[in-house]
Amino acid sequence: VSLAYAYETKDDLCLVLTLMNGGDLKFHLYNLIPGGFEEKRVQFYAAEITLALQHLHKEHIIYRDLKPENILLDDYGHVRISDLGLAVELRDNEPIKGRVGTVGYMGESVLKLFYCRMRYYCKTQLCEQSEAVME
Repeated sequence: VSLAYAYETKDDLCLVLTLMNGGDLKFHLYNLIPGGFEEKRVQFYAAEITLALQHLHKEHIIYRDLKPENILLDDYGHVRISDLGLAVELRDNEPIKGRVGTVGYMGESVLKLFYCRMRYYCKTQLCEQSEAVME
């Protein structure tokens, strides 16, 4: 989702974002499509999500809260990833510290490492993507 405009009031910073009239993927999964999406649509969404994550990775950004409610649809059915509040910049291939995100969508290795108080690398992004696609 793109930032269209930003302005500041006395008390607030206001961000105007791209309007995503299609709603989020969770709404479509549970309210509009009984029985889930057809396979072609799942492949299309998975491909677009993969491209978005690849773009972020090229910029050394790791998105850490991938789930259906953070995937928005535009008027044409294309996806955009929203809510980058938990994203982190990867520096010089250093491990990432801390566990953030939604437990049901975290990669298994992130959960295991959290309980051992260890660090993880961005390879776990694929696990999160798989969890979101499987839903």
